[in-house]
Amino acid sequence: MSAYYSRPTMNVNPYARLNTFHGPKRQLLGNHAGHAAPAWKNVPAQGPSSAGEGKQTQLDPGSKIFLSRLPSDVKDSEVEELFRKTIGPLRECFLVYNSQGNSKGMAVVSFARPSDAMLAKQKYDGKVVDGRRPLKIELITEGTQLYGAQTGPPPTPSLLNRIGNPAKTQPSAANGVTSTIFPHAQKARSQMQIVPPPNAAIPVPPRRIRQKKGPKRIKKRAAITIDQLDKEMEDYRAAADMSGLTVLPTMVAPLYTTASGLLFHAGKILVLTIGLPARGKTHISRALERYLRWMGVKTQVVSLGDYRRKILGAGQKLPSDYFTLGEKSLGTNELRKKVSTGCEQLIWEFFEGGGQVVIYDANNGSKATRQALAEKFDKAGIHVVLLESICDDQEIIENNIRSVKISSPDYRSWDPNKAVEDYYKRIHDHEKYYETIDDRTWPYIRIINVGEKIELNNIQGYLQSRIVFFLMNIHNRFRSIYFARSGQSLIEHSYKADSDLSPAGWEYAERLKDFLLERRAKSLKERGIDPHERKLVIWTSTRRRANHTAYPFLATAQTMNALDGPPVAPSPEPTSAISTVGKTTVTKASGASLNIKVVEKPQMLEINPGIWDGLSPEQAKKYYPEDWARFLKDPYASRAPRAESYHDLSVRLDPVLIELEKEQEDLLIIGHASVIRCMLAYLIGLPASEIPAIEIARGDLIEVVPASYGVQSQAFHFWDGPGRRGPADPDVTDKDDINFYENYAEDTKGKRNLNTPEPSIIKG
Repeated sequence: MSAYYSRPTMNVNPYARLNTFHGPKRQLLGNHAGHAAPAWKNVPAQGPSSAGEGKQTQLDPGSKIFLSRLPSDVKDSEVEELFRKTIGPLRECFLVYNSQGNSKGMAVVSFARPSDAMLAKQKYDGKVVDGRRPLKIELITEGTQLYGAQTGPPPTPSLLNRIGNPAKTQPSAANGVTSTIFPHAQKARSQMQIVPPPNAAIPVPPRRIRQKKGPKRIKKRAAITIDQLDKEMEDYRAAADMSGLTVLPTMVAPLYTTASGLLFHAGKILVLTIGLPARGKTHISRALERYLRWMGVKTQVVSLGDYRRKILGAGQKLPSDYFTLGEKSLGTNELRKKVSTGCEQLIWEFFEGGGQVVIYDANNGSKATRQALAEKFDKAGIHVVLLESICDDQEIIENNIRSVKISSPDYRSWDPNKAVEDYYKRIHDHEKYYETIDDRTWPYIRIINVGEKIELNNIQGYLQSRIVFFLMNIHNRFRSIYFARSGQSLIEHSYKADSDLSPAGWEYAERLKDFLLERRAKSLKERGIDPHERKLVIWTSTRRRANHTAYPFLATAQTMNALDGPPVAPSPEPTSAISTVGKTTVTKASGASLNIKVVEKPQMLEINPGIWDGLSPEQAKKYYPEDWARFLKDPYASRAPRAESYHDLSVRLDPVLIELEKEQEDLLIIGHASVIRCMLAYLIGLPASEIPAIEIARGDLIEVVPASYGVQSQAFHFWDGPGRRGPADPDVTDKDDINFYENYAEDTKGKRNLNTPEPSIIKG
């Protein structure tokens, strides 16, 4: 018969000694039969005992439980209090700790009465603690055999109050047995044993078979048909629906969405912009809308100005007192009320249609007006966040007026100087009645000088925090973003090979440098900016073919800096000061008239082709027909074995996009076609399904200029050498001439072509 024993006190450290009689298994289950405990362990039990003083206490069947999945902050005194108050007297209770003294979330509880263990299991097994994981309780009976079944929230200091209701269950169609809604517990549940009745024979556990060590043989994959793949996908989607999740094939960044369509458990959010005219509210609203849509959040900007122009026409057709605050005519009040009511209706319609975030782009300068609007939506369960933009930098205000406001339909055919003067008058009229946020009734974000300083109040939850994080990294300074592919390399069509540029690749890099500097200087001069006063930042991946394509820019900058002595000829690998920050390498070269900084970003590596590395689309279709068939159904989300999908690449590029928003200098991105596709889709606002079909040709320079209402993009053609032409060209004679994409995984062949609007191509 097994020798059971109890600890002398409940406060003895359970990890004080770890020898044969103090191992974790012995502490939980006791000693095995035939192994006598040391003499000092024969200590009378604390509490009621029928064995008498000085005799070892034998544990009654079913009077001991093993409790697991406890939160790590729970103490043994809390466990003891829970079962002593709700079940009955205890013999002992202790937690299990690891070697560092931290709780492992497990405890052993011994009851004084034999029936209390089963009562504790029936009462608390499957109960959820803190709304997270269900407790698991197993009975320890004669023979130290564990039995149990796993079944399936408001927090308070007491463990008793922290325990919620059992997890929700759903009937199984196969045998009627309920199964929990926790997906991670399904596998473990299928392997658990059910507690037998008290009088039933206890089953003997199967003998553990020793497994052979060493590498296992790889089983050949059985052939699978397209219909079977479709059936697997249907089962996958059905399983996701049962657990409250649905697959989201059209969004970019998130891995899933909830059944309601609301992400991150954030509910619906209404962002009310507040600020005087020309304070960057429209720029902030459009940038935030673009980023949230990239994350997969259903977002829409409702602009009061755009709606007013749509309903009432341009500013010339409005009454003279429409834009002035204070006393107005009856007709003007009716027009303003019509516009505001229409905007509110658009907000309600978007929320009712499944939208999650609405950004109401309006002045909202009156405290009473925004208070009434916030209370109206708050009663409907919509979270209201106030977003105030304050700007006292006259240069920013002037730039906003000249670049955005006077180009609107309100000032069509106006003289620019008179339009600026009229708009300043409109601003002064609003300043008389403008009321800034001066209380903490509603959560708010106050942005000063478009990102110079940010003040927060009561921002809660992941999505709201993510909004703040994005707003901390944006600006409205004019800049141009250029995209170009890297030059041709010596070894193409290999993801693993990191080869240098070929002679044609170096020629391409030189031509790219000349054309970009010429185009950039022309663009800056048109806006009255001296090109020599602006820095050019170049981002590349860590691949040699991408980084070496930027070397001619550094060489030219060093040549211009050689003021003393003869000019220095450009070198393919110029010496430069290199400083490493983390895994990002920064190379700088500045001269009297050209300031260049090159940054290597490991996140900008091209998409990983996996087992398709080096295979053309025709070969991939021939050798992997099942994977190819699945890939054709969704080129964005599907991936080959050991490969990346475009969804994986989009998630990988998320921190790079934040840095893209933060960068204030002109930016040239020398990268790979797959990376450029994702970044262009983010800036332009293309849906995810169109990303794999965007053609990015080697020899085209794509220029993107961010603006308040979106971006302006166009492409310039400057190269026709090797590595440019595609297989459709009739004059192709050499295999290198058809090297359109250096990575076959980036080829658009076989991917859905949805007539993606591309930038207009201009011959350079």
